[in-house]
Amino acid sequence: MVDMINKERRLNLSGVRANWVSAIIALIALFLGMYNLWKSIRSEKESLILEISKPKIDFPTDIKTIAGAKSWHPEMDVYWHVLLSNNSSNPVSITKYYITRLSPETNYPTSYKDLFSDSLKSMSVPLNIEANHSISFYIRTALFLDREAYNLISSKYGIYKGGLNSFRDVMEFLYSQGMDFQGNRIIKPWGYSTLQTQNPNDQTLLVKFETSKGSIITQQVSWYKDDHSLYR
Repeated sequence: MVDMINKERRLNLSGVRANWVSAIIALIALFLGMYNLWKSIRSEKESLILEISKPKIDFPTDIKTIAGAKSWHPEMDVYWHVLLSNNSSNPVSITKYYITRLSPETNYPTSYKDLFSDSLKSMSVPLNIEANHSISFYIRTALFLDREAYNLISSKYGIYKGGLNSFRDVMEFLYSQGMDFQGNRIIKPWGYSTLQTQNPNDQTLLVKFETSKGSIITQQVSWYKDDHSLYR
């Protein structure tokens, strides 16, 4: 009788152990399934880094006027250097880009936006970036030109006839006249041109890139943002 009871107890313990083992295996399988799902979602998530700065090269610039309802305003071609990095595990395709004027507040939109390679050859979307790689290129847009600067450039280069000029040459000419293209005063305390103020007039644009999967990355850019050095 005692043997039968002990045998029954051993069977019950074996059953409990089996249930515990089954439960542990089920939990491990659930954990592995969730981990694999997390890895899959993470690998599909797009991760981009955007860096936009003033160019360090010379480029051709054009000066034009845009008309509003009651007035007109001169503007000047400006190029921005863009470094766009893909930190994702998969390739990324940039399919759209936008540039919005944030300041000064005005009814004049940005006239245009164009993409150029490092050698200043025209580009267009889509821009494809391999996993863990970067691409370098330029955006051309326009910034408002101070009226006094516009008159000085007009008298020097005859811009009413149209045509392209060296941006560096135009800037150096304005510096020699004591101003930059946004109307900020330039001084030469040691024979070297520099801004007279630490709070210069400036303009702010919002640059936005969008991928084929709808991921968006933006950056605000200003000519003197975090860098008050003059273009040379």
